[in-house]
Amino acid sequence: MKILLVGYTNSIHFWRWALFLKKAYQKVSILSFVKTNIKFEKIYENYLDYSVKGNKILKFIKLIIKILKSINFINKSGFDLINFNYFELYSAFIALFTKKKIMITCWGSDILKEYKKASGIKKIIFDITLNKASIITCDSESIKNLIIKKCKKIKKDKIHLIYWGINPDLFPISSKKEKNELRKKYNIPGNSIVLLSIRNLTEPYNIFKIIKYFKNKITDNNIILLVKIPLNSNKNYLKKCINEAGNNKNIIFLNNNVSHDKINEIYKISDISLHFPDSDSTPVSMLESISSGNLIICSNQIESYKLLNDYYDIKLIKLDDLDKEIIYKMLKDKNGIILKNKEKLKKLHTEKISVKKIKSLFKNQN
Repeated sequence: MKILLVGYTNSIHFWRWALFLKKAYQKVSILSFVKTNIKFEKIYENYLDYSVKGNKILKFIKLIIKILKSINFINKSGFDLINFNYFELYSAFIALFTKKKIMITCWGSDILKEYKKASGIKKIIFDITLNKASIITCDSESIKNLIIKKCKKIKKDKIHLIYWGINPDLFPISSKKEKNELRKKYNIPGNSIVLLSIRNLTEPYNIFKIIKYFKNKITDNNIILLVKIPLNSNKNYLKKCINEAGNNKNIIFLNNNVSHDKINEIYKISDISLHFPDSDSTPVSMLESISSGNLIICSNQIESYKLLNDYYDIKLIKLDDLDKEIIYKMLKDKNGIILKNKEKLKKLHTEKISVKKIKSLFKNQN
């Protein structure tokens, strides 16, 4: 099958999905409206650059023109399937006028925030497109349930649960010797307890709140908050976070020059991964953390986390309840927890399983 994958090529998640498709023996071409600085192996047949430059007004006008051109290109192309990766208004608009078979791959916030809040003409466009799609994929029951609840007349059997599985071999549990050597490399105190924040530095992920809470409530000098600065961080939000941290020596910001193939080192120098976003599906970073032997402390307000808690041994709490007693208690039971969690991950959330489901999905479509 010849697939045109449309979406944000400045996200590693986009490229991981493209790799899933390739490993499922599909021919993939890329259409992008943004420039990307992510270096990834060439897994596509063709790359179509529809990105735009200029000030806000000029950029908006150019983007509208590019969107109209993309619709014309898609309708004249020989692609069997147009896969919209991350579902939002611009992709829904393109899909609305696409004469090809379409597939929508949801990420999480696109449905749990954008679609959930949509009303009026915006919701109408979303609903028409969702009903028009031949295939909808998501990686959480919470996303599937929301679509079914909010989109009237949607055919439930076209919504497929396919996790963004990881390769556990790329995220091994480190030995104590390796952990200490890596901590020296990244200037992390060897005997400290490291809480990792690795999510995007944008408003929905509440990193500022984590920093503020840690600064005011966690006074144990042996506990460190390590904040990874992702490539696509919001500059103003990053500045706000750094200013809030102030001169607290137990809050360490890790620069964004860590390449994706080295990201496993960040998990290896950590002990506990923190996840307190406004909404979420099944986060890849949480799976990578589990595979690497990190404990998980996460929000008890997220439906998908509650489902994960039925499967994994993770700690669901409000951010306001995080204290050193919880941290030390989890670490006391760490070895048993991490080994059981990793074994469970291999049975459900691996890349191999995800690719197998994609193969089966396309086989049933033929």
